[in-house]
Amino acid sequence: MFLENADVNTIEENLLSSNFNGIEMKNSSINIISKNNVSDNVNGIHLDLSDENVLTQNNVQFNEHGIVIAGSLLNNILGNTFMENSEYGIYLSFSNLTQVIQNEVLDNNDSGMYIASSHLSYIAKNNVTNNGFMGIYLFYSDSNLVEENSVTYSELDGILVHSSQNNTIFNNTVNYNGRYGIQIYKSKNNTVSHNVLHYNKLLCIWVEDSEDTTLTENDCIQPLVTWGVIGLVVVITSIIGLIVYRKKRNNIPKFNNQI
Repeated sequence: MFLENADVNTIEENLLSSNFNGIEMKNSSINIISKNNVSDNVNGIHLDLSDENVLTQNNVQFNEHGIVIAGSLLNNILGNTFMENSEYGIYLSFSNLTQVIQNEVLDNNDSGMYIASSHLSYIAKNNVTNNGFMGIYLFYSDSNLVEENSVTYSELDGILVHSSQNNTIFNNTVNYNGRYGIQIYKSKNNTVSHNVLHYNKLLCIWVEDSEDTTLTENDCIQPLVTWGVIGLVVVITSIIGLIVYRKKRNNIPKFNNQI
């Protein structure tokens, strides 16, 4: 199904399979995509240069990518299921002010959500489970709020913030991931606060080559690691102005670093 220069339409209760794009929109705005079953396509849903659309209650599975949104603004991804896609569940590229709320993002082979060069978005109350790379991956993406998500059983990190700044990672449950609960890498001025990080394989939080990272009131339960690091956070190489406050279980006394 292809819409171009098409505004104020509703696409509802369709079965869309075995195409390049199950649903494709280009230069189309203020549309509703609802209650569709989209499977076995290259891209389940693809929005390009399309603003202010609502995608809700769709079942998007067995595609290469679940949904791809590129060069678009103010789209809402609400209450969908993105499951068992061979790459990403949700992929945003150069798309700002997106709301991604209350989605099930399960069993995708690559990252559950890949947010690239996309700013000022709100990612909340999603269940992101058993994805093959990262649960939620922010790459060159600034000023996003990631809160109240459950991110579990990712192959590597629950949440990775890479080359990104001014993001807030708040009140998420990030458990049982295969490497770090949360990683901040080559990033600046990010805040990681009030998250629950239990039984991630290596560490709760890893911060590397980053500036002005604030970590506060995170709850860590971390098994002993054989290479000699225990607890909430490891900080290496070129950290400037890192502030760490630890007040809950398995934390060492709070300290401020200026390295």
